[in-house]
Amino acid sequence: MRDWQGYPLALERGQKAMSTKQFRKQFSLTPEQREKILRDIWILHDARWFLKSIGEFGFDTATRLNLKVIKSMGKTEIKRLMAETNYGEIENIEDFKAIMEIAAALYFPEEHKYESKILDKDSLLGHVLECYVHKNVSRAGATAIHQFI
Repeated sequence: MRDWQGYPLALERGQKAMSTKQFRKQFSLTPEQREKILRDIWILHDARWFLKSIGEFGFDTATRLNLKVIKSMGKTEIKRLMAETNYGEIENIEDFKAIMEIAAALYFPEEHKYESKILDKDSLLGHVLECYVHKNVSRAGATAIHQFI
């Protein structure tokens, strides 16, 4: 028996199970495919968590919780990114802008368009040109209830 893509759903009589190594060799993904799948799944997870939270707790509470989670995750994401890249210390606004651009390239999907510019020695201004969240919320017809910050 096979699924809609032709992959076996169960072993057929007399068929041996494939090892993880054999499976990976036969059904390998490029690093780009892996990254896209993981990013897309994370975005879907985030959206579904938010929708279920709205259903369970109401929009205001779900939004408040979502903002707390985003703030916490942002701290974790940047710490991990800096550690994995051996970035070192942020000593000036140029360093800060550089790590933010690395983070944006990693964490934002391609359809999220933004720009940033240094205002002075202590200030970086980010401007979202096309927001993937807004685009998806608009497609779902839910812009009236979603709060964009």
